Amino acid sequence: MDLHEPVDVTKFETAKRLVEAIILHENGIQPYDRMTINEGLKLASIRPPTEAQREALEEVRPLGRTRTVLAGRATEAAGGVALISGAIASFGDTLPVLRDAAQLLRENATGLLMLFDLPVVVTGGWILYARWHDRVQGLR
Repeated sequence: MDLHEPVDVTKFETAKRLVEAIILHENGIQPYDRMTINEGLKLASIRPPTEAQREALEEVRPLGRTRTVLAGRATEAAGGVALISGAIASFGDTLPVLRDAAQLLRENATGLLMLFDLPVVVTGGWILYARWHDRVQGLR
């Protein structure tokens, strides 16, 4: 950058560096995470690039701890329970230990299927809500 070249503070990267430098100068430390800085720049009508927003979000809330991933894990668990119960109902008569459980599962198949599918539907709805909510807040 030339000494006499004007500084364009409407560019995200320039504004971000300037804000971070001012914060460091005034406080002696930089206590704010990238997401907070990005949100402040958004309030000043300076939009962060998608990649910068994604990196800031990942810093604050790692992907493995998001509502979407947690709901996906719950859906997998509910599906696994349904799969295991179906296997027990089908093959339970071959093992004496599982004979009573297999009979119970076959007798109540419709009710149990609805019971096992309910968590799958609920967590699927949770995933959709989490994605929609994050989109509304501009996080994704």
